[in-house]
Amino acid sequence: MKKIFGKFYKLFLTSIFVCFFIQCTVFAYETVIIDFPNDGWHKVFYKQQGKETIVQYVPSGQTQQNFNETVIFHSYKWRNNQKAGADTTLQYHLNQAHLKYKDMQYKKLKDDPADSIATWCSASASQCEIVRAAQGYEGIITMHYINKNPMYFHNVYPNWYNIIRLVRIYYSYYRWNNVMGKELTVEL
Repeated sequence: MKKIFGKFYKLFLTSIFVCFFIQCTVFAYETVIIDFPNDGWHKVFYKQQGKETIVQYVPSGQTQQNFNETVIFHSYKWRNNQKAGADTTLQYHLNQAHLKYKDMQYKKLKDDPADSIATWCSASASQCEIVRAAQGYEGIITMHYINKNPMYFHNVYPNWYNIIRLVRIYYSYYRWNNVMGKELTVEL
């Protein structure tokens, strides 16, 4: 009787462990944490299409169409088929910006397959941007801080560079981000 109970007990514990492990992988959400410089930032756009997600935030009083500064997250979920590293993805975004703004000048601040950062400005577009591409748990995530006032951009650049550089990517289970401030977490 003890052997039967022991086998049943081991099978029961193994079943619980397997179910818990499967549940964790099924209910895992890739999330980024950002510390905005003030409390007025709000989400104005969210779109998930296939394996891509775009989320846009602007300060209070601004909209998706009418903004002076914005933060955009773009998630490419290529976990099983790594198409590109962060450095390649960042270069792609810089090339796309250069096609649109011929006078664009950029500077790479970090060039690594797991985490790359660049900044660029265009006089014709009156726009400057800090772009970071980083390897996430499910693929590549790009983070864009866009400012449509180059003079103001140069004043706030050190602060925003640190904000974008310190964005943390994590895998949240059971939506633990509900415990944290919603304004600091972005679910992708």
